[in-house]
Amino acid sequence: MIHEDDAEELLNPDMEFYGLPTGDDLEHVDRMLKDGDKVKIGETELHIIHTPGHTPGCMCIKAGDNILTGDTLFRVHIGRTDLKGGDTAAILSSIKNKLFTLESSTKVYPGHGEMTTIGFERENNPYVK
Repeated sequence: MIHEDDAEELLNPDMEFYGLPTGDDLEHVDRMLKDGDKVKIGETELHIIHTPGHTPGCMCIKAGDNILTGDTLFRVHIGRTDLKGGDTAAILSSIKNKLFTLESSTKVYPGHGEMTTIGFERENNPYVK
């Protein structure tokens, strides 16, 4: 599964470096995701939140009071926006208008580093002030 706004990158042979399958079509993609989609794994329902900025199709995945933020939000930091497709204004908007609207107690599990909470980041993250 991949967000529809990042799917074209799978056609880029340079992505093999990251261990992603590449080719001249997208037949190996089981499902294109978009904001608001739900994915069920067993009894767990995952909510897809499109958070562009790190890449155009960057997304976070929420399950209950936990959210996997990948390269969007870290403990007192944000994801890189200096790589291809990155957009600083977009990532700040994604964090402020989507992630920071979640309950303060929501546990944040970033793609790297320590876990945090939405409330802690709302109050302490200097990049989103």
